[in-house]
Amino acid sequence: MADELASKRGLHSRNKGADFERKVARRLTEQGFPHAERGVRNGWRTSERVSADPFDITGTPGLLWSLKAGGPSYTSEAACERYLQEVHVAANERDLVGLLVVKRSGVSDVGASWVHRWMIIHRQPVIVRMALDDMVEVLRAEGYGEPEAA
Repeated sequence: MADELASKRGLHSRNKGADFERKVARRLTEQGFPHAERGVRNGWRTSERVSADPFDITGTPGLLWSLKAGGPSYTSEAACERYLQEVHVAANERDLVGLLVVKRSGVSDVGASWVHRWMIIHRQPVIVRMALDDMVEVLRAEGYGEPEAA
């Protein structure tokens, strides 16, 4: 009985995460990243081969996206710093910009999800947090995504 309940909770969490990933990918396609899609594979390693984790959103050249849609254990300040550090390391290994997107509790608009990112401001590395829709504007201004139609 307890195993069955745990299994259902796990399935619910996976579904919630997948739904959030689809919504973020859809939002990105609407805002200048037409090839954005949910990265459904996991990374793996054998003694002879390695397949890197594509992370949560693919089709956005130069960017590495990691998404979290869980509760407080995923969205606390300490958890976000830990996840952002993992994203930062993975992005640096691939020469990409790392972005951590966290669903805000009680907020249904995916564009209002928090995006965390390391940026250099006045020659100092700082963690910046802003809404997804605002971060997309910053990324577009930096040259990521498709150019706006005239």
